[in-house]
Amino acid sequence: MKIESRGKYPGVKIHLDPDECKGIINFADDNKLRKNLMALIKDSPNVFSERTPEEIAAVLKDEQDEATRKLELIHAGKKWNSPA
Repeated sequence: MKIESRGKYPGVKIHLDPDECKGIINFADDNKLRKNLMALIKDSPNVFSERTPEEIAAVLKDEQDEATRKLELIHAGKKWNSPA
């Protein structure tokens, strides 16, 4: 399990392995949390799958592009969190 603070928002992100995810789903069996988790899993059916190197590279490229855009805005004296 890995816990990290969120960059822009309050709260934390929790990275769980598949067994930990299944444990939480089983623990939250009869309440609203389970329904929310199941809805998220339904929207992302490959959530328990390992990402391929290509998928990881694509995510990192997107993050790099976003960081470059924000730095350009900062250097231009504009707000970095303004719409693109």
